[in-house]
Amino acid sequence: MAFIIENSILIKYTVEPGVTEVIIPDGIVEIGEFAFRDCEKIVSIVIPDGVKRIDRCAFYMCSNLKDIVFPDSIEFIGDSAFYCTDYGEKLRKHPIPEAFTMAGKVLLRYNGKDASVIIPEGTTAIYGESFINRKHVNHVGIPESVTHIGWGAFSGSGLKEVQMPSTLVHIAAHAFDETPWINSLSKPGQPEYVCGGRVLLRYNGSDPVVYIPDGIVGILERAFSPCYVTGIRFREEETLKEVHLPESVTNIANNAFWKCSKLEKIVIPGKVTIDRNFCTECSEKLVVVAPHYAIENATNTAEKRALGWGYLLNSDLYTDPEIAVGYQKYVSGQKKYYLPIIFKEDRAECIAAYAGAKKITKSNVDKDYLEPAIDAGATQCTAWLLEWKQQIAQAKK
Repeated sequence: MAFIIENSILIKYTVEPGVTEVIIPDGIVEIGEFAFRDCEKIVSIVIPDGVKRIDRCAFYMCSNLKDIVFPDSIEFIGDSAFYCTDYGEKLRKHPIPEAFTMAGKVLLRYNGKDASVIIPEGTTAIYGESFINRKHVNHVGIPESVTHIGWGAFSGSGLKEVQMPSTLVHIAAHAFDETPWINSLSKPGQPEYVCGGRVLLRYNGSDPVVYIPDGIVGILERAFSPCYVTGIRFREEETLKEVHLPESVTNIANNAFWKCSKLEKIVIPGKVTIDRNFCTECSEKLVVVAPHYAIENATNTAEKRALGWGYLLNSDLYTDPEIAVGYQKYVSGQKKYYLPIIFKEDRAECIAAYAGAKKITKSNVDKDYLEPAIDAGATQCTAWLLEWKQQIAQAKK
């Protein structure tokens, strides 16, 4: 069968010999990530009414895909959905005469010449790069129906003013890069928390410990950063040490905490999607407590180490067995990094986490744990390990 469908989601399409035109069957509500990946022979696709979502990279590398028929039901199209396709190239380089190129309720591209743009009512999402490098656009009004703004949507435009809707729940990375508007969010007179809908755009406060208000669901890139990518400083002196996010946060953009050099702790209590490099160039002492985030999703060593510290210091919070096992495997494989620091700082609670993961055994406790703890002068760790040995001995009597 050419189509693999699960719960009304098109998971995978397999190219059939000689087929260049595809009609997706009725009953589908979502086209999944990479569903048509590398289907190079396809020239056209018809999407039936009822499909609401097209996920990121859905038509990835369909290099000869020229035409797509969209239904009015489309409400969301993920970033890079048309990556390396003829359709994507046509979208960028051959604009239609109408000011707005739409796919259902999604704005794919702005082709107009107006400096002040009001996006049509009923639009639910703004696709990535839809206004990219539109230097003549200095004002955009976004209607209350919009919930998502895609990757680089307004990057490089002349935006100086944006009317944000209260309905926004997600703004992708680089959405407002290199615009006058994004640089203005930390000028004197701006509020402590600058939000676009339910997305935190900028934190302008100076408190060392910050509790983000409940109800925020997204954190924009560089929201906590002391400076912007161009080098413009938002805070003359970096004071931020702890950030406590509410359980309502479901997405953290890449570089959200970029260059927060004194940041020591981030608490992420809810189920969340975290983009790569979210804490680039932060303090080496950073601890990230994220009990519902799988460490396997982290993309670099610094992030994994920070997440590992979060687990070691708060292992009792990691109640999801599958997630906890991932952390246990990681910290066990990184003993040469963690244990010297644990013993140097005498953090007995971290030793308890290793024991809870059953990584301390009768055969390795002396050489791998107790002797290094004694050598480091870690009295609390030593006491904990001696008590552990005593309990094991008594249990075998």
